[in-house]
Amino acid sequence: MKTLSLSIVLALSCAALIVSTCTVAAPPPASGLELAAANASGLDLQATNIDRDGDGYGVGPGLKGPDADDGDASVQTADHARAKYPGGSRASDGLSVFWRHRGYTPAHYYYLSPSGDDRNGKADDPSRPFATFEGLKAARRLTGDDAVIVRAGTYSEGPALAWPNPSGSQGHPILFLAYPGEAPVIDSIHDAGGGDPTAGNSDIVFDGLAFTNSVNPGLGRTFFFGASRVGGAARITIRNCHIYGRSNGVFAMQGLKDLLVENNVIHDTGSHSIYLGSRDVPNSDLVVRNNVLYKTGSTCAQHNGRVTGYLLEGNVCRDFVNASGFSLEMGVSNSIVRNNVASQGQREALVIYDYPSPDQKNYPGLMAYDQVGNVIENNTFIIERGNAHPTIRVDLGSAEQTQDIGTNTFRNNTLANAAAYAPVWYSSTECGRNEGLDYCMRGSDPSIQAARSTWTGNTFISGFPNVIRFLNDRPTTGKPPRPAPALIDRSYTLDQVQAQLKGWSGNVKKK
Repeated sequence: MKTLSLSIVLALSCAALIVSTCTVAAPPPASGLELAAANASGLDLQATNIDRDGDGYGVGPGLKGPDADDGDASVQTADHARAKYPGGSRASDGLSVFWRHRGYTPAHYYYLSPSGDDRNGKADDPSRPFATFEGLKAARRLTGDDAVIVRAGTYSEGPALAWPNPSGSQGHPILFLAYPGEAPVIDSIHDAGGGDPTAGNSDIVFDGLAFTNSVNPGLGRTFFFGASRVGGAARITIRNCHIYGRSNGVFAMQGLKDLLVENNVIHDTGSHSIYLGSRDVPNSDLVVRNNVLYKTGSTCAQHNGRVTGYLLEGNVCRDFVNASGFSLEMGVSNSIVRNNVASQGQREALVIYDYPSPDQKNYPGLMAYDQVGNVIENNTFIIERGNAHPTIRVDLGSAEQTQDIGTNTFRNNTLANAAAYAPVWYSSTECGRNEGLDYCMRGSDPSIQAARSTWTGNTFISGFPNVIRFLNDRPTTGKPPRPAPALIDRSYTLDQVQAQLKGWSGNVKKK
């Protein structure tokens, strides 16, 4: 039986989208803080795996095994798939009708197996698999509508699966698929799943693979795309993958478009579970949904840089350290953060942050931009005792910055804080270097950003009387380039906030 570290009683359902346990016990609250509210997302805070159809098979640890079709409790293996979807071609090992049901219609199949032979591997012949990804790529430059079907076993690969720069075309992706009901593992010290950062990749699907690094745990990016001014990546799908013991689960940036990251379990990472970013080439239309992210060395999911049309939805985030659970930084606009849960971390559950633009010589294109038009709704964010942070922080990093990071809507969220802190902080500080010295100094009045915000229908749960704090009290060290502004540190109750800020209405406060 799993227990929550905070006294939180959630209306969780065994039929929820993500199921790892159907019983969650909570001890009596040492802080007197209680939450008896339905979790709007229906997600299990303690999830360690994904089993959408509740048959005991799915993605991640603690299950009976991988699932051929996690939307159908009667189909767990290839034999089940062939029986339910008969008439498949020989080239597909009798599974083409099943693959069509899953949304995949490849023209050619290439099989991989640890018992295969790179010298004897052959297209469209499941009895003649290749032994390695490298052997397959040496024999065939993958193109659209090619499917690489990976059998169970461990593969210790060198360069990344998608190197050098294979791409499909729109509507005709390259597919890297686990054989139904099997769990192939890529155990590599390299950037195992990614592509060519200088030329870019497009139209690739990864489904059902596992990635780890048993040689150097916590190192090695997994899905590494973009990262150059001319690279970028379009129409990349990463789903149903189990990623653990690596640096990142997904690391992609620069000119990303139509990226889909869904139904993955990512845990025990050395850095961010999912890191998306942009510098001088903005991103658009990115979806990160229904992932289970825990024991991460930094954020569960961060976007740093300009993006529009970013959807962060239905994710479980837990046990995060050194950074917030979710982070929107330096230019996230017209995007949605919806139906997520975050708990048991060491920092804030959500941060919206613009830090001072760094040196353009060393970080070209990385600049602070407005972060506006975002909707943050139906999330459950929890800060336990011992975590000396607010639940949500909106921070403009410098008194000299004029970016708008306040014009956003927060609605129908449940924000709990057991740390005797106001659940919401609007703050402003500046950190940087001057004459070789590190310094941090106070920024502008953060209430300016709060006055631009809309907060409606939210539930604040805290033993602390105030719900919002305006703060620019970071101490000055070193030699700042100008005198620091006066200290600002003001906290308000919900009644005071709703009386003074026109964008605040219909929120409630519970103890």
